[in-house]
Amino acid sequence: MVVRHPDDEELEWSIAVLTRRGGLGGYDIERLDPVTDQDDTTIAADPTTIATDILNWITQRYHFRNTP
Repeated sequence: MVVRHPDDEELEWSIAVLTRRGGLGGYDIERLDPVTDQDDTTIAADPTTIATDILNWITQRYHFRNTP
């Protein structure tokens, strides 16, 4: 399991990657951002897909908060 919170304590979002239980394997990617009302979970198995998803999502958080 990996959980990432922003360095800035003012920001409330988080993203976590959790090992899926059961026979299917893979990982759950859980995203929470109260500012945008996002609270969802997706499933992925490919490390490149997971890394790309995480980086894109974090970039969107910063873009959303830094756009006038």
